[in-house]
Amino acid sequence: MKLSIFLFLLLAGLSIQAAAQNKTRDILFPSFQKDFAKLQSAAPEKSAKEAQFRGRSTKELIFNDYKPSTPRSTARMAAPAAGKKAAVPSDINNETAAAATQKSSQPVVPFKIPDQGEEHKDNGSKPLKNKP
Repeated sequence: MKLSIFLFLLLAGLSIQAAAQNKTRDILFPSFQKDFAKLQSAAPEKSAKEAQFRGRSTKELIFNDYKPSTPRSTARMAAPAAGKKAAVPSDINNETAAAATQKSSQPVVPFKIPDQGEEHKDNGSKPLKNKP
């Protein structure tokens, strides 16, 4: 019994709220019904324009002179250029690899770590005398 009363009150409250929203809309926007009717009548013209563009890709719609280049899958599978192949690291022997790394590496020069200066040598060796 309590549930049915609650549902009835909920339904009544929602219907009152919907009516109040329509009334507020009509007060704030007096030409709403007229504008809405215009939008509904203009819808068939829009569908005719959409039918004109059906079947065209987005790129063709955006770019007027769009002509796709070769597909990426065929570009990846293109045959390598004939001639001498580049050396693969696994094909190089140890001596050649060691010589190449020694030539390319520069000797490491030690650098001085910056500091905030050093204390004087005599600082702290002689206690200061406080004169009374």
